[in-house]
Amino acid sequence: MKSSFFIISLFYSCIVKKVIIDTSRINPVNWVYTISTGFILVLAAAVKKKKRRNDSNNIRQNREYKQNYKLKTIKKMKKIFLISAIALMAISCKQEPGTVTGVVSYFFNKYQGYKPDIGAKVYVTLENCDSIDDYLRASDAKANIELNKYYLDEFKSYGEKENKQTIDDLNKTIASELEIVNNYAKDTIAFKQNEEKAYSILNRITTNKETYKTTVDGVGNFTIDVPPGKYNVLIISVGRTRVNLLEVGGQVIIKSIEVKSKAKTNIDVKFEVK
Repeated sequence: MKSSFFIISLFYSCIVKKVIIDTSRINPVNWVYTISTGFILVLAAAVKKKKRRNDSNNIRQNREYKQNYKLKTIKKMKKIFLISAIALMAISCKQEPGTVTGVVSYFFNKYQGYKPDIGAKVYVTLENCDSIDDYLRASDAKANIELNKYYLDEFKSYGEKENKQTIDDLNKTIASELEIVNNYAKDTIAFKQNEEKAYSILNRITTNKETYKTTVDGVGNFTIDVPPGKYNVLIISVGRTRVNLLEVGGQVIIKSIEVKSKAKTNIDVKFEVK
């Protein structure tokens, strides 16, 4: 602002000197010279002021750019350090797997007893198996009811007085098994729906790539390594089957286990005649 006032004052002084004071020598050339000189001086001052303003803005922008770049660099370094720290912690905290072993056999007959269940399938899964377990229990109860009713009719035919104790025991057993079935499903439609749900879960476990799987060898043993954790182990027999949707291809036994790092967890399973 001071320079502008200085230039304007100079401009007016020139006019006064050339035009007003020196009136004796009024000349159009002097007018043009005076006006042109003043205009050039004003224009030069304006250009210089604009340049100084631009230089000031550039300095401020460069300072802000450097500061932002520094902050971004610090943030990137912090992020890289955090990721590296997490990766190192994950590697250092990684536990060695544990081993699940066992012997699987099935009852052949009363003369030869149990035999190795060669080819039986073993599935170690994190999947919840309650629906399968509940179905197997209800299915067993349903089959037992039919069998005990048959025995009940047989003993009644031999004489109810003579077989009163046996008949009473059979009635209690039937009532107990019937309670299991009723708690599982209120009617036949509900039982069928629950059966299909259990079958769907079993099929998902046996076909899932994340399920740990192995097969019982020629002497009835199996071994499989899995990470530490809590699992459900499903073993499907080859030597024994049952007449229900889930066990038509082999009886199913479910065991819950906890596997610890570098430790062995043993499961021995015997499939009985049902």
